[in-house]
Amino acid sequence: MAGTVVDNQGNDVSGLDVLVYLKKEKSGDGTLTGRGVVVDGRFNVTCLFPLGLPGGEYNVDAHTLGNEVYLDSWSDPPIVSYTETDFTYDVPEKVVTGEAFNMSCTLVEKQTSRSLAEAQCTVTAGAETYNTVTDSDGCIRLMGLFDDPGEFEVEMTYEGVDYHLGTSESTYVESVPLTITPTRDIVLVRGENSVIRGRVHADEIPGDSETLTLRLEDREISTVTNEVGEFFISYLPPIDHELGEVPLDFTLHSNQKRVDSSAVVKARPSISLESRQQVQAGQQHVVKVVLRDDHGEPLGSRPLTLLYRCGEITENLTAATDGAGVAEFSFRLSEPEDDTMTLSASYQGDEFYTAASALTTLTVLTPTSFPFLQAAAVSLGLVGVGALVYLQMKRKQEALPEQPISVAESETRSTRLTISLPQIQAPFPNVWGVNEELDVSVELTTVEGYPIVNAKIDIETGGEPRAVSTGEEGLASTTTVSPSTRSLKISASYRVEELNTELAVEIVDYREEIIDLFNTKFRDARKRFDKIKDNYTARELLGYLKTQTPAETHGALGEMTFIFEEANYSLHQIARESYERFYIAKIEFEEVFNGEES
Repeated sequence: MAGTVVDNQGNDVSGLDVLVYLKKEKSGDGTLTGRGVVVDGRFNVTCLFPLGLPGGEYNVDAHTLGNEVYLDSWSDPPIVSYTETDFTYDVPEKVVTGEAFNMSCTLVEKQTSRSLAEAQCTVTAGAETYNTVTDSDGCIRLMGLFDDPGEFEVEMTYEGVDYHLGTSESTYVESVPLTITPTRDIVLVRGENSVIRGRVHADEIPGDSETLTLRLEDREISTVTNEVGEFFISYLPPIDHELGEVPLDFTLHSNQKRVDSSAVVKARPSISLESRQQVQAGQQHVVKVVLRDDHGEPLGSRPLTLLYRCGEITENLTAATDGAGVAEFSFRLSEPEDDTMTLSASYQGDEFYTAASALTTLTVLTPTSFPFLQAAAVSLGLVGVGALVYLQMKRKQEALPEQPISVAESETRSTRLTISLPQIQAPFPNVWGVNEELDVSVELTTVEGYPIVNAKIDIETGGEPRAVSTGEEGLASTTTVSPSTRSLKISASYRVEELNTELAVEIVDYREEIIDLFNTKFRDARKRFDKIKDNYTARELLGYLKTQTPAETHGALGEMTFIFEEANYSLHQIARESYERFYIAKIEFEEVFNGEES
């Protein structure tokens, strides 16, 4: 604001202070907006309109302060103030084509962010125009929809009223249609329930609760996506299905989008190990591995790997199967580090057959070195004693079947009275399924290891007592079924000699057990690799671990992931066969990976 100050003679004055006020009413106190000094009869004061004052008509009161020579003077010209406005908005950058979306904007004063209620505004979204009024919070809420893909402008306009200036803002929204992305490398195993999975999405926007149909050969299967747009379709190819590629035709119901893909029907071969159960240190040991298809036919000219581990000694051997599906491996343990060794045979699979593996544990025998003559004498002596003991034992067993032959002993876990579970073989832990009949075998022997026949054994399974008698081999058997998951205690007692033993079995739901085992592996991997995120899917975890682990582990990793997805997402029954496959794959992965780390 500029002006002049003169005395009553019209002469310029200097040195007087000038205060500038804004007043709604001339008689009011007003608000100080600036201050200056008169120089040679003129003043020029920069004034700041207070943020708290609304726009409108004001009087500018320029007050010149007097001194000992001059009196005060005033001047009050009128002025009009306008307030700038602005839009804040919440509009998505990307939406799904054909689906409604929410958008909102708020009209505010630019300097104070104070909202303007009941203001007439216009919002244009693509070809649609909405004339509407802001609510009490200065907000406009609308539902938009774009029927076509592409980029569309959303513009908000306010023309201005009274002392509020108009404004406009615009932004762009990308409309993206939903599509279907099946997972890559879909494998269907004939004779087994397989899971076909994928995502419905518009770029990164998930298509939740979307219905789609898969046409596979002569079948149509429909499903609905979950909250993250994933779908899982279970399919069981017939056991006689031809191996090879089959087309997959997906149709999304909401926009009739069609996506063509394919899967490969494979067979799951079986591997069996033929070997003596004892390995003599220093001697050549031969292992035969037999590979057959899912119909029991031999698979020839297939590369197999045999991994054996004894303590810290680990070695990989490779060989190809012959026309009978047999591969022969030979090795020698010169200096064994343990009294057991693990054999693991594996087949990596090919375009028509999945990976397969088998595992067993052997006993390692280390010979004791002593002079030959003494060895011969000892051997002859043992033969004679053994024959004598056997004859005595036989006569006593025939005469007194219930009488103890050896000195009585009291044990918590007897080495002479043992419990075994014939259906659970190494390397599997004592885990069995709910509502599955479990065979329980009890063996009773003398101190010398001879069987005790016709002996009464008291067995208790989960609190249910029963009595059985041993047969010719000193064996007695029974069965038990558990209707719920729990830790099942099996105990056996031979009261004549006060022999006792017990065994614990975990009764599980195989589906839950597989999921728990996989999640445990996930947590282990999360501790080892910082880049693994908590929200990784099983496939994302598999993809990352393949970049961090040896190639020899990838078959086992894929097997674990496939079985986990089957257990976690499918609705069909998960049996022990799936659990054993998962457990074998877990062991193979751990053996190779831990061996690489060490």
